[in-house]
Amino acid sequence: MFKALDERIEEEIISGAVSDVFFGVGPKEEAHFFSSRANLAMASPVFHAMFFGPQWHREAGRQSPRKQRWDHDCNQTSSAPSSPRSRAAAPADPWGHCSPRTYVTERLQFRRGQHHYVAVSDIEPSAFKCMLRYVHHLDPLLSLDNAMQVYRAADKYQIFGLLDACGVFLDKHVDPSNVTQVLRLFDVACRLGQERWSQSFLRILEQLSRVQTRQVLQAQEFLELHSVSLATLLGSDGLCVNEERLWGAIRSWAEVRVMYKEQSEPEATGAGVDQRPTAVAASELVPSWQDAVRPFRHLIRFPAMSASFFAKEVSKSGVLSHQEVVDIFGFLAHKASKDPLTDDAEGEADVQVGGVYRTDSRIPRLGWCMAPGQSDPMLSEEFGLTEGRELMTTVGSVVVDGRGLSAFSWGSSVILAGPGTGFHLAFGTRGFNSGRHAWTISWRPMDSLQPGLGRTRCSRGGAAGIARDVEGFSETRSVVERTTSSSVPLGRGSVPLPASMAAGVGTGTGTEEPSARFLDWPSCIVFGVKRDVVTEGRYVAWEEDLSSTDAMKFSIVLDFPARTITYIADRGGRCWSAAMTHEGPVYPVIAASGPHFFSIEYGCHV
Repeated sequence: MFKALDERIEEEIISGAVSDVFFGVGPKEEAHFFSSRANLAMASPVFHAMFFGPQWHREAGRQSPRKQRWDHDCNQTSSAPSSPRSRAAAPADPWGHCSPRTYVTERLQFRRGQHHYVAVSDIEPSAFKCMLRYVHHLDPLLSLDNAMQVYRAADKYQIFGLLDACGVFLDKHVDPSNVTQVLRLFDVACRLGQERWSQSFLRILEQLSRVQTRQVLQAQEFLELHSVSLATLLGSDGLCVNEERLWGAIRSWAEVRVMYKEQSEPEATGAGVDQRPTAVAASELVPSWQDAVRPFRHLIRFPAMSASFFAKEVSKSGVLSHQEVVDIFGFLAHKASKDPLTDDAEGEADVQVGGVYRTDSRIPRLGWCMAPGQSDPMLSEEFGLTEGRELMTTVGSVVVDGRGLSAFSWGSSVILAGPGTGFHLAFGTRGFNSGRHAWTISWRPMDSLQPGLGRTRCSRGGAAGIARDVEGFSETRSVVERTTSSSVPLGRGSVPLPASMAAGVGTGTGTEEPSARFLDWPSCIVFGVKRDVVTEGRYVAWEEDLSSTDAMKFSIVLDFPARTITYIADRGGRCWSAAMTHEGPVYPVIAASGPHFFSIEYGCHV
């Protein structure tokens, strides 16, 4: 009694009892499948031309004992040679010396005169089998592991129904928040040359680089990217990653290739070659990490790095030539004379050092500004500042940005303190009103000597969240307005700090309640040095075992399409979200009571 039709078709694809086409699939044609010319021709115009075109009829009319053979480009590669010389020059036929019995018993039922051999060396066997299932009206059994390979097979043979099925499957099942999944699919699409899907996954990675920066750069899938995939990623203008962190990730990627190279070489003891499979192609293995990085150096924006990082990590690495190092140092020296947050950067993207290296940053430049408070002549002495460093008396905060103290654009790092016992506030220099964005705040409490009192002013705590532009503040310094009005293009969805916020509030007492300035006060991050504080799970306590130079990190993630704000703390072990109802731009904000150190960086690095 016959089995069910679908069961018989599945068996036929493997056994070939009544089929007339034999496929050798894979790089060495090691996987074998069977099908029917009629089914293939009806499903694919490529197969129709292969089996029923004029060339096929000419060959079919010849009484040749040898089978017909086609390569993966659908070109006939062997037929009966017409002379001894041509027969000697013809490629060796792996089946020519075998008897019919051998075909049956050792060659998976290949039968001379029944089966026509087709070589398909450029498609994964599992994907080709899925395609044959579709041709024979079976479920192709798509999965995220094979969908891109099946798509490529369907694209090659112009099976448009299967192409649509793969597209619908990927759109439905790809999780745009899953870093490892998107990286893996992006890599496969780039390797296969599927530009439509590689660009689609690249756009997702661009968004993930904003809100899951650390996960993107440290994922195992990133280390296993093909060189073609890495070049596509580095060439993207939407990749939103700090160049110094990106350099570290690229170096780790290169070191993986060196590690696999060493593992594949014979041991010094003569034990032989390690044949364990690796995730890196043999053609990608290199003797040194510099050899792996050097082909991509023009895609790395070295001039966007800090001079100290470039000098320590890059200049002596051997990746760049001596002249390239000199050119980049010259640009960095010139850049150091300008304020990185207030100088107009219009046209910076068009500047190239040495005609090759782009100078514009991939990320928005975030810094702190406007901490309300009056002058405090004791702050300079209290924090151990030398006399030669200017302290602007109109600001009740001390700012450290690596270049000394600054009046207006304070830089990414700030010591927030001031007169009074209340809260002092600082705001981010840029706000956001669309897209997805994140920033990470590094926090460290500070204890400092009170001059003349012989005791310490102890840090207590504070909060971090978002604020809105509040109109109507008095403009205490016109120079602040002029400084903050310069427009620095920092990426999609970012807006400059309004003059009304930059001017500050005139209270000067440091006693303003932060709840009046926070949009997200009920859900924002609350931090402090006490460990026995019981709140709604949003309190971040300073860890006692950290040194005075360590800092705790927490991130805030804005998702305007979803209208949510997410807070991440405890090294990613704790996160919570809230609805974002404000329609206008929002700005990073911190409030602190007592002296604290803060540093802000675009992206999520927790």
